[in-house]
Amino acid sequence: MAAVPLSSELESEPFLVQVAAGEDAVRITVHGPLDLSTVPDFQQMVAALEGTTGPVTLDLSGISFIDSTGLSALVTMGRELEVRMRQLVIVGVTDRVADLLRMTGVDGILGLR
Repeated sequence: MAAVPLSSELESEPFLVQVAAGEDAVRITVHGPLDLSTVPDFQQMVAALEGTTGPVTLDLSGISFIDSTGLSALVTMGRELEVRMRQLVIVGVTDRVADLLRMTGVDGILGLR
């Protein structure tokens, strides 16, 4: 059985979202845990995408942990972009995160294969 980080171990890890917006695309890179304590910051970043155009690339290679709140935030982001007729491209998914997305069915909701 794989070890799951304790919340005390995660609290010391910083959460960082980097956004690079070009004329016709946006790239978002997330580092650290995407969980109950960090999702509000992630959601603020998603709200800041209003007014940008083109596909949104979300790089999850720096995600160290994700909980159900983080999964919900990803699904919400995907749905909001879909309503705006924008494409969400998720890259850098680690094996650990990919397994979680697959087990929960989020991979299908977000169009990951």
